[in-house]
Amino acid sequence: MLPMNPNPGTGTHFAQVLLTSAMVMLATWPWLEWKGIVSFLPIWIVFEVVYRIRIRAQMACPHCGFDPFLQMIDAKKSREEVISFWKKKFDEKGMEFLDAEQIRLKKYRVQRESTDAPPPENPTL
Repeated sequence: MLPMNPNPGTGTHFAQVLLTSAMVMLATWPWLEWKGIVSFLPIWIVFEVVYRIRIRAQMACPHCGFDPFLQMIDAKKSREEVISFWKKKFDEKGMEFLDAEQIRLKKYRVQRESTDAPPPENPTL
């Protein structure tokens, strides 16, 4: 659960941006007069960008490294990020990290050692 609402279009956000724009308009009144209200648009854009960056930073799971936003954009990059997260965790603990291919080969070696049968040409486990 996110501590912030992912949709920044609530009334309080609008009021905050409007109040900030009014303060900017009052500060620039001697130069711009009523044209200073145009500051509302750039302030709203900056607010949206900063708000969405903060939401995205909170979406990533601190326990497994999964980022749902990155998953929607690029699944392969998301998998790489989760693997790098776990590699870092295993390195911190001083343990060896085995990816799926290494685990498959390790199982194959254990099965091969337990049976004296010749290895298949294409092991798929």
